Amino acid sequence: APAAVVAPSNDGAARCRAPLVWPPPRRCRLLRGAPELEFRGAEIVVGVSGDPSDATFDAALRTLRVEVGARFGVRVVPSTDAHAVSLTVCTKTTAGPEAYRVVVAGGVAAVSGFDAAGLKHGASTLAQLLRFHASCGAGDDALASFKLPALAIDDAPDARCRAAVLDAR
Repeated sequence: APAAVVAPSNDGAARCRAPLVWPPPRRCRLLRGAPELEFRGAEIVVGVSGDPSDATFDAALRTLRVEVGARFGVRVVPSTDAHAVSLTVCTKTTAGPEAYRVVVAGGVAAVSGFDAAGLKHGASTLAQLLRFHASCGAGDDALASFKLPALAIDDAPDARCRAAVLDAR
């Protein structure tokens, strides 16, 4: 697998190109000196800011359940308490509709989205990172473990309207 490309930066962070994240995010920085996120077990508890049954979080939780939970045999469980993975709707820290931020630092992976679509896109990016950095145990200890480097990813759509043109002449 290709390694992340790292270039020096003046702000105490390193710029990176996150491997195997598609589409590539607008901005990705490795955070120097920040602790990594490492967890292992039969379930991933996701802290949700607000009511876990709120429809705003449905698509993001479904993305984590399908892309991480089903693949590694772990349960993705929403909770109102803070945990290693958290989902938050925040219009101040993101760039607009469908925008998101994923920050892995201090033993926590926090996904902030401008709206439900932004949360879903952020959860998809986090799921890709978890898949890339996962390792499965062998024998009796067959639990998946995840170890993510400390990083910050910011992304938003380049255009307000998404469209595709198919010319089938």
